[in-house]
Amino acid sequence: MMEVNQWIGTDRGQHLDWVCAGNPRTPLGQNHLCVASLPDGMAKFWTFGNIRQIRRKYQKQRKSLQKAKRFKTLKRLESKERRTITHVNHVISKQLVQLAVDI
Repeated sequence: MMEVNQWIGTDRGQHLDWVCAGNPRTPLGQNHLCVASLPDGMAKFWTFGNIRQIRRKYQKQRKSLQKAKRFKTLKRLESKERRTITHVNHVISKQLVQLAVDI
């Protein structure tokens, strides 16, 4: 059995009323994409800001393509959106692993 000296706790997609309640500058009910809790009591948050921006961009493009009945282009756009979001998630997971390695 291996002895553990340090740890990192994570939660993905947690609705954080209890964390935000302790900080008056943070609105209650704020959603975070990922949260890492460090051994020294500090926390690292990844927010939905970038993902919301990407989703809004593709939503506007989808709306115009649906009006124009460009379904083949719409399918290609949906695939591109999915790949972009997958990439963002991959980058966040790499940052989380690097954070764990650094502590």
